[in-house]
Amino acid sequence: ELEKLLDKFKKELKTEMEQVIKREINNLNISAILDEYGKNYETLKNEIKKLKTQVLKQQQIMEYMRRKNNLIFYGIQEIVGENFEVVEDIILDLCNKVISVQLSRDGLNFVRRLGKPENKKRPVLVSLVSNIHKRKILQNSAKLKETKVFISEDYDPVTQLQSKELLKIQKEMKEAGQNSRLRKHGLIVNGKFVHFTELIKKETRKEVKISEKEMTGSTGGSSSEESEVMKKRKRRGNGARGKADGSTSNIPDLFFRSRNYAVSSARSNK
Repeated sequence: ELEKLLDKFKKELKTEMEQVIKREINNLNISAILDEYGKNYETLKNEIKKLKTQVLKQQQIMEYMRRKNNLIFYGIQEIVGENFEVVEDIILDLCNKVISVQLSRDGLNFVRRLGKPENKKRPVLVSLVSNIHKRKILQNSAKLKETKVFISEDYDPVTQLQSKELLKIQKEMKEAGQNSRLRKHGLIVNGKFVHFTELIKKETRKEVKISEKEMTGSTGGSSSEESEVMKKRKRRGNGARGKADGSTSNIPDLFFRSRNYAVSSARSNK
């Protein structure tokens, strides 16, 4: 009988303890606490996301400000043992004598080669004091058409990757019979600017192709007339180029190249 009483007491004690624990848990209201923690977590998560976006924008602005007056010159002959003064002289001669933009040493922040010395011509990074000089040099870059040199802006890594993708897209469109012009963050197709984010979508490129076909189809037989006009313009351009060759005969041979470099010069015009 004593054992029965002890078993009964244990069961009652166990039941009572379980009820006490349940009451305490209910009093704590754990579900509400968990909900509160969940809301706080989501709030913090959104705030961190916003802060990351703001930091990224600030980094992009700083990167733009750091590069906004920079240009990169490709194809400049590298001299063994050259120093920055030699490179500066080459850049100044190129700007003053070929590009027809008056520039002095005071207009330069710094000039340096990019990359490690190798068996190829390293590009030259030129940082200008004035953005006006940069715009003038880019505007007159067509004068480099007969030289070994072409110029590009000093784009940030993201824009550089975009440019590579845009060149691929432009090549695809050219193979499909479409003409387009390369611009920063996009292409100009049929006189309309199409942003990079739209061009990477296959559907957008299909729409552009369809619209171009509709345009050419509606003009009837005008394509042959346009081709004749383009041929005439090309002949005129070749004649003008011959005159230009005569006017630049006093410029050092360091800046000139053969006709085999026509592809690179075409890039500089873009």
